[in-house]
Amino acid sequence: MREWQLDTARTGVNVNIETALADSDGGAKPALQAAPRAMAKSTVEFKTLRTIGDGGAGPVKGAIDADLSAWEKIAMLHLEDVKLDAASVALIRSQYPGTSVDGAALSRIVKNFERNLALDTVRNHYVLHSRLHQWLANKWASRDVDSLNEQIYARLFLTPGSDPWLGLISPDTYTGLVDDGVVKDR
Repeated sequence: MREWQLDTARTGVNVNIETALADSDGGAKPALQAAPRAMAKSTVEFKTLRTIGDGGAGPVKGAIDADLSAWEKIAMLHLEDVKLDAASVALIRSQYPGTSVDGAALSRIVKNFERNLALDTVRNHYVLHSRLHQWLANKWASRDVDSLNEQIYARLFLTPGSDPWLGLISPDTYTGLVDDGVVKDR
């Protein structure tokens, strides 16, 4: 808690970590609402999610943007903690074999990725880990691993196994696909 107080004092942001991750009921949520739970992954998803619509998230978007700005300030304090080593940068470079990613472009890609890692790391540290530790200390300690894993995805990441579209469509939306495109038994 002391570390959190120092970070918020240094950045001047006001984020209440007790309400930053309100418990979910475990039901399906719009993808735009779930995306900030895994920030490094969601950076790829945000543009698409905003393009296809809010998925019923409506006012959630403004709150997410304000929240994201505060978390980005905190993440910048921890940027040195997520610097990629030469082998990691080489791996990233190797994933662009057919394009002309020059040194400047690669540098931007790496810096953006490091910023996203820092953002994900501070949110995980201050919010997700603390919530998981609360669960383990209280009611969830006696659960089996599979049950705990389902609760983590449903309540922390807002992606319950019961939602095959992971919040991308609402159950009352006609997709034009048989069974909404979900293939059950192969």
